[in-house]
Formats: sequence, structure tokens, C-alpha cells
Amino acid sequence: MIYGFSIYYLFSIVALFAILWGGIVYLLKKRQGYRKEKKNMLKLNLSLAACMVLFFMLFAEVVFALFYVQTDAFNMTSSSKRWFNLYLENQRNEFGARDTEEFVKRLPDDQKLICFIGDSFTVGHGIRNINNRFSNLIEEKLNKENPGKYQVANLADPGLEISLIEARARAILQKGYQVDHLVYVMCLNDIEGYDTESKDNLKKLGDVGPRNFVLKNSYLPNWLYFRYLQYTRKEVRDYYPHLKKSYDSFAWTGFSRKLKDLSDLCKSNNVQFSVVIFPFLHNLNSESSFISVHKKVENFCTENQIPVVDLEPVMRKHADENLVVNRFDAHPNEKANSYAAEAIYDALLKTRPKKKSEETSSTEDSK
Repeated sequence: MIYGFSIYYLFSIVALFAILWGGIVYLLKKRQGYRKEKKNMLKLNLSLAACMVLFFMLFAEVVFALFYVQTDAFNMTSSSKRWFNLYLENQRNEFGARDTEEFVKRLPDDQKLICFIGDSFTVGHGIRNINNRFSNLIEEKLNKENPGKYQVANLADPGLEISLIEARARAILQKGYQVDHLVYVMCLNDIEGYDTESKDNLKKLGDVGPRNFVLKNSYLPNWLYFRYLQYTRKEVRDYYPHLKKSYDSFAWTGFSRKLKDLSDLCKSNNVQFSVVIFPFLHNLNSESSFISVHKKVENFCTENQIPVVDLEPVMRKHADENLVVNRFDAHPNEKANSYAAEAIYDALLKTRPKKKSEETSSTEDSK
């Protein structure tokens, strides 16, 4: 890979430019000879026009590939995959997490480790500078208040659903990694692992990738192809309505059981556990929003004594602002991450001064 491009792509572009430019120069010289000899130049002119059109199309492809580096919701376009190569895969530490610090087994005795775990909303899908992610912003806030006392790890990955998240947490704790506080940042599509229709629809979307050589290996034609699919495929149009219904189906049973397993896992390992519910940001003002789903998850957490923070009311206050990465990617952008960091920090992590009654009782207990 060179700057996110495959060697094959770069070689093909250079070769095509050389061939087309050589063809244009050759045809222009031949055209001069035809003029002197007063020959019919119709076929020659058509060939020259075709070469020039192809040359400018290739130029447009290169400009688009170089300067349009943006994600899409399902990471299907060549441009989105290039973004992932540049800004996600290249930022992984030795553990394999997208993080600035290494994830080590033990920290010094006076340090606490807070781990955020989740999917693409947590890993920072679409955010180039990971210092603008909510987990990094929270670490900055914590260390301003308590210098050197906290380290924050982001163990998220795109595409993880609740069963994979629970398995990742279990593996980390079984291997003896120090975790003082595990925060599960829930995206509402984490239920997909228990919803066969959602899994089938996502598989169908993955199967509709272009088989045409140009569409498959280009950037601009590839992007146009997937934009066409976005507006025509039933799987895309019905994604959110079906996802909402899955919370009233058998899928909720599997999801809620796995969430309880995650809570019990932390409790048995003396790890503090919390849940943060991240809303979908594209329909905050819509009647079809997931408010009822948020309430259902929040009530479940309350019933099972799991500290929970619902970010929906926070984000709704800013619904008129641009909170998403781009018009084709509804993941939270830097602004949404900053609002999330404030809310999570204030609700779960901020050190609050003890009330006088608490100070008195603790003094009495020490006597």
C-alpha cells in the first residue's frame, strides 16, 4: 500500500495515462499528415476524440481518488476502504486496538484503567484524528482532574455486536488484563447478531459488490455504483424500520441475556461495569426515532443494577447541528463525540466532592 492505494491500482493508472497520452500524441501527428495529404479524417477524429474523452475520464478518476477520502455507513466503497487503510488500520497498537497507547496487562498500583468497548461508533469510524474521539477526550479530562491516575483504552472494532463484544471482554479478563472499569458503548444495531433477517440483509449488501472490472477496481465509478445501490436496494431502505422491530422480537431475549452475561462477567472479576446508549443521529427529530428502544434498554439496565447513560437526550438538544460524518455516513462526527465525552464523563467518571453527611459517616466509621 502507498498512501492507501494498492500497487496494482497505481501501476494501472500510470500505464493507462501513458497509453492514452501516447495515443493522443500519435493521432495528432497523424492528423497533420492527413491534412497535408487531404485525406478523410473522420475515423481519425473519432479515435482522437475517444482517446481525449478517456484521458479526461481517467484524470477525473485520479482527482477523485486522491482528494475524496471519506467513509460510508457500511464501508463498501473504494474511497471508504482507503480511508480505513489510512486512518484506522495504520493507527492500531500492538494489541490490535485503534489506540495511541499500548494495552498492557498491568498498570502501576496508583493507576486505574478504564476500557471502552463497542463497535464502529466507539472506534471512531470517520474520525481521522483519534484524539477527537470521546474515549480520548475523556482520558484528557480525567488526567486534568487527576494527573497520572487514569489510563483509558479503546478496545472497540467496526462490526462488533453484543455476543462478540462479550466474548472480547471475557477473553481480556481471562488472560489477566487489568480492567478497573469496563464501559460498554451500545449502538442500537448491536442486536443484529440475534436477528437473522438483519444478518441476511447485511450479507445481501455484501454480495452486491460490483463484478465489473472497472467498477470493482476504480474509485469514482465505484462510488457512483454504490450511491445508486443506496437509493435502490430494499435492504438499505428497510434497515432502520426492521431494526427497531427486532427489539420486540425473540432477538431482544438473546441480546438482553448477553448484556446480563457481560454485567455478571465484570461483577465476578471485580470490575465496575457501565452501559452507554449511543443514539442513531440521522433521525433525532423524526417520529420514527428509537426512543422506545432507548427506554427498553435503560429500564433493563436499571432493573439489573447496571449504571446506564442514555445519550439520546443530549444529542437531541443538538439535533439541528451537523452531528454525522457526512451525508452518506451517519456515524458520529467530532462534534457529536465531544458532546458524548462531556455527558459520559459527568455521569460516570467525574470526581464529585463528598457531602458533609458522607464525610461525617466516613469519619465515624474510621473510629
